[in-house]
This record gives sequence, structure tokens and C-alpha cells, in this order.
Amino acid sequence: MKPKIHRELNWRNLDFISDVMRDVQAFPFFGTLLGLNREKNIIEGDDDIDVYVRDDKIKIVIEALRDLGFQVDCNNFPNLTPHFKQAVRPQDNQVTLVDLCVFKEDDEIIYDRWNFKGNPKKSQFIH
Repeated sequence: MKPKIHRELNWRNLDFISDVMRDVQAFPFFGTLLGLNREKNIIEGDDDIDVYVRDDKIKIVIEALRDLGFQVDCNNFPNLTPHFKQAVRPQDNQVTLVDLCVFKEDDEIIYDRWNFKGNPKKSQFIH
């Protein structure tokens, strides 16, 4: 289990990446979206920021995040699948994370190959 991160640090990450996400039409998801919708805030103690990114935009996002000072090591866990990437950014003596869940869109259906169990062999779809 990842350590809980103070809300302010996650807010900084979300703010920091918002222009990149807007440019590629990526969007918050999972716990990040839940907090923004339910509490109008990041959930206190959440361990990361969750973002959905289209499969044809993930390389652009990774490079943009690296330009912003995030580390994205595609040669080590958990970044060994094309369906999930994790960006790391040290802040205030803590390691903060942005999880990039990669989806494929086809005929207005979103296919999520990185599901809650982290099993890319079982596709889910969100309609």
C-alpha cells in the first residue's frame, strides 16, 4: 500500500499537470474524480492523483510530465504495461504520484485495459 499524501501536495500535482491534461483531453478518474465530485476537493489522505489518458496520447503526456520534472521510468514496475504509467514527483520531502490509466476509445466506448485488479488481460468498458 502506498503512503497517504497530504491533500495539498496532490492538489499541487493536479494543478501542475492541468494544462497538459487539457491539451490532450485527459481527465481525472477513480478516487480523484470521486473527491472532486463528492467533496469538491481532493480526498484527504489519498495516495495519488488518478488520470485517464487516451492510448494515442500517452507518449505526449509522458514527455510533457518529464519536462515538468516528473520521473516516469517505463523500464520498471509498475510501468511495465502499456496500459498504466506512474509519474513520480518529489515534493516537501515526500514522493507524490500521478497514476496514468491508459484507455482506448472506439465508437464512443472507452475500453480500460488496466482495471481495478491491474489485470490488462481482462478488458473492461465504460459506456
